This record gives sequence, structure tokens and C-alpha cells, in this order.
Amino acid sequence: MTAAPSPAPETKPSSQSHNRPHIKRGVGMAAANWFAGDGGRPSTVIVRLFTDGTPNLNMGASDIGTGTKTVMAMVLAEELGIAPERVQIENADTGTTQFATPSGGSTTVPTEEPTVRRACLAVKDQLLDMAAQQLELPRRDLVFVGDRRHGTNGQLVGGVTMGVGFASTDMRVIDGPAGKLCNKNWHDYKLPTALDVPAEVTSVPIALTDEQANIVGAKGLGEPVTIPTAAAIANALFDAVGVRLLETPINPLTLVEQLHAATGAANSAEG
Repeated sequence: MTAAPSPAPETKPSSQSHNRPHIKRGVGMAAANWFAGDGGRPSTVIVRLFTDGTPNLNMGASDIGTGTKTVMAMVLAEELGIAPERVQIENADTGTTQFATPSGGSTTVPTEEPTVRRACLAVKDQLLDMAAQQLELPRRDLVFVGDRRHGTNGQLVGGVTMGVGFASTDMRVIDGPAGKLCNKNWHDYKLPTALDVPAEVTSVPIALTDEQANIVGAKGLGEPVTIPTAAAIANALFDAVGVRLLETPINPLTLVEQLHAATGAANSAEG
């Protein structure tokens, strides 16, 4: 009785530079579908505007490194027509801030941003009422004027960076019998740095907003771009060297192993 041979890695003719045949070049693409975006209610915030024009935002949502505070400051600044750096934020303090649902899963911004906007609209209504009374003008003749700002690029670059790490550096080393993680520090568990990611990431948004989801058209963006990044890198390597890589991390060691496996399978087939 003989064991069935392991399937040979999928291969294709390699791509190479005509001027420098030792350099392989490849192009890869990938796609993903994302389901989150409607948020997870309820949410409560308080917006205060002091006499010197400084706004204060009180909310319970925590910022776990995804830019929640930055986004909310931009929303408030856009609605009230002020600079984002003037916004004071109190958040994630169970003793002083408002109730919020957990942060994560591309739901924080779609949950909190509409609430912040509604609070700002209430503040604007009060300001317009006061201005109409002081200026002795009809309320309908008064409008707010301010810039519109977007912060999508930072979310995209961050998500792509995480995808690059998942594809090339992230790897858990487990002691099987003990069930312990062996590389539980930032020295041994490698994360991509600024030197490991592309110097330029170009984003071409399509259908940027979703007006049916909430009143600000917000939806998750940082997580969805993480999903296809590793697949695109693997497809680019397949285009370059002709070997299909189905496991991560993809690094020189794992790539050489797969190339040797593909070469051995090809030699066996010829023999």
C-alpha cells in the first residue's frame, strides 16, 4: 500500500525583465466584499460650544487606534465650520462620558458619526436662533459657511499596511504540546514598518458614500482594504515566478521552499 503523493504547487511560465533576466516582475489583483456599514446603535454624545468658539465633544466611544477621535473631530469641524484642531474631545471614560457600543468591526464610525452630526445640527439650530434674534434678521436668511474635509486616505494606507503584514511578516509560532505562543513580543513577531510598505498608495474611491446607511453616508473602509491585499501580493508573485502560494507569511524562505517543491515536481513528471 502506497501513500498518495502530495499535490504539486500550481505553476505557470515565469515573467522576467528582458534586460535583466534574473529579476522577476509580477502584477497581482484581488477583490473583497464587505458587509458592515450600518453601525450598531444606540449612541449618545454631547456637543458643547463655548463663548470663545471652542467646541467640546463628549462621547463614550473608544479609539483603539483606528482614528475614531480624528474622524469625529472632522465631522464636528465640518458641521460647525471651524478648524479640527480646535475641537476638544472627552471619550471612553465610564465616569464622565456617554454610553457607547463596543468599538470595532467597521461599525464605530457608522454608529457614532451620525450621532455627532445630529448633535452639531442641534447646536447650529440654537446658534442660528440666537443670531437671528441679535441681528434682527429672518432665520431663513442665515446660513453656515465652512470647508468640507475627508480623511479616507489614512484609513486606506493603514488597512493596506495591515494586509502587507498579513502577507509577508505576521506569523505565530506555537509550542504545540504546551499550547504557548513563542514569539509573543514585537521583536520576534514582525509587523511592517514604514520601510516595509509602498512609498505611495493610490486610492480611487468608487461610490464613496452610502446615503441609505446613515445621515452622513459613512461606511467601513479601513478593514475592507486589508482583506484582498495579501491575495493581490500572492497573485503578483504567481505572475512573477509561476508558483501559487496559498499560505502566509510569504517571505524569501517560504518562497524558496515552494520553488524547490515546484522544481522537484516538474523533474519527477519529466522523469
